[in-house]
Amino acid sequence: MLLALMTDGVLVYSQWYKSAESTTETLASDVNEDISRQLTAFLHAPVHINETNSHFIEHNLIDLSDQTAREKFFSGIIKNHEGAVYSVGFGTINGEYYGARRNTNNDIEIMRNDAGTNGNSMYYSITEDMTAADLAVEAGPFDPRTREWYQAAANFGKPIFSPVYKHFVMDDLTVSAAWPIYDDTNTLI
Repeated sequence: MLLALMTDGVLVYSQWYKSAESTTETLASDVNEDISRQLTAFLHAPVHINETNSHFIEHNLIDLSDQTAREKFFSGIIKNHEGAVYSVGFGTINGEYYGARRNTNNDIEIMRNDAGTNGNSMYYSITEDMTAADLAVEAGPFDPRTREWYQAAANFGKPIFSPVYKHFVMDDLTVSAAWPIYDDTNTLI
């Protein structure tokens, strides 16, 4: 009787072990596939946004020298991609920087850094028409040409993800999808 119980116990245990192992492998595979899908979607959004924006800029569909058009353009991107990206901006070879972001309250702000801001990075709340309103934050001197994302794109000459770096405003690490844009003479703008 004892031998029969031990034999049954060994058989039941071995079948349970095989079943548990198979279930664990299936769960691990499902989790890996889900993580892969989420990571692909996470990486796709900024690349797609940059690709689209580069076409608008390269084909002069947006005039970045027109402050109102520029502010509506960048704030509209952030509004239409809620949750997909923190900010979108354009750094020039002269050190100007324009764009929009979501602040810690999830409100959209216009980012501006040019001669009018004395090289300081300024963030403005937005009006209903998606243009700059009141100054919300003055973040200090900022030159996009010194940032990891700018240098990676300028040096590589193609779309690239920057190395991980400490964010200029937030106390956090970040990575940026950067896309160099060239004029008709193949000069970086």
